[in-house]
Amino acid sequence: MPHYWNYRVYRDGVETAGLDPEKVLSSLVVEEGQFYLSLEGRSHLYGRRYGPGDCMLEVVDGYLSESLPVTPWLFHWVCVGFPGTPQEGWRYEYVGCAGNRHPDEKAPYRSMVGIVRRINAHGPEFPAGEINTVVLWLPPDSDPF
Repeated sequence: MPHYWNYRVYRDGVETAGLDPEKVLSSLVVEEGQFYLSLEGRSHLYGRRYGPGDCMLEVVDGYLSESLPVTPWLFHWVCVGFPGTPQEGWRYEYVGCAGNRHPDEKAPYRSMVGIVRRINAHGPEFPAGEINTVVLWLPPDSDPF
């Protein structure tokens, strides 16, 4: 299964009424990047998250549900910052399930949809407990299962 999954994190609870449609997406997107995910056995998940700039976190304590390749399967993993990097002490939890037909039926990509929760605060602008929506997807020519 080793594959690069694109991801996008969306801010929840943003008021979009009255906004210019072209500005709505930029007001919702928190960040974009890639996950490199690999499956060990049928359910143990590990890898790395590559975010904006040099932001890299390690995927630990990850799993996919035993129902592979039956959908909807579930996922859960925790990302932590590497010691000695600016992200040391960061900790995020990802929980969700298999998506269906992202972005649409004409071009269905393998996808995962869920939430990401900041477990540890890192600065006053990034408090612990914040929850946002996360969508991960593979290009249609890349299928890990």
